[in-house]
Amino acid sequence: MNKFFPTPREVKDGGRLVKIGSLSAPNFAFSASGEGEVLATAVKFIIEEFNNKCAILPPFEGDFKISLAVNSADPRISDKGDEAYAINITDTAAELVCACDRSTYYAAVTLVELIECKGTGVYLPVCEIVDYPRFTKRGVLVESRYNDFMSLDDYKAAIDDFSRLKMNKMEVSVYGCWSKQYDDMKSAQQYIPFKS
Repeated sequence: MNKFFPTPREVKDGGRLVKIGSLSAPNFAFSASGEGEVLATAVKFIIEEFNNKCAILPPFEGDFKISLAVNSADPRISDKGDEAYAINITDTAAELVCACDRSTYYAAVTLVELIECKGTGVYLPVCEIVDYPRFTKRGVLVESRYNDFMSLDDYKAAIDDFSRLKMNKMEVSVYGCWSKQYDDMKSAQQYIPFKS
């Protein structure tokens, strides 16, 4: 099974792969239920990554079923917080169940990490995963001093990369991370949570 980063809290490896298609030819159907901006982003991410990894584009048609749904009452995740999700992959289906809209993206990231291309075949491992964060706030500090070395597009790309690592905060020091800079001006920091 592929390596994850960060590692999910619970992983049960079934020890085998199930073929879900071939390069440019899916043998799976994909559905999502629920609503919200993050769910829409998760669906878009899954579709884009099947294209990036395996040259597979919609329509997704086939016998294997991949479903993404919000169900906070699912007993695997009901007591794990609102960022929890569970993935169950069998020989016939991959079920992604999420505690809320926000956790659908984290489930999508994990599913994409599981996709394996071997020869012309596209596979998923038979497995069970339950994941939820160890920390409520997970993020990084991005320092910008005098000249901003990152463009707006760089910041957007950084947020995308951090979210794929399941981070949910980015701190930008507008002037630096010291109380006073070299020219004796006070520093400022801005906290920016990102939810999608």
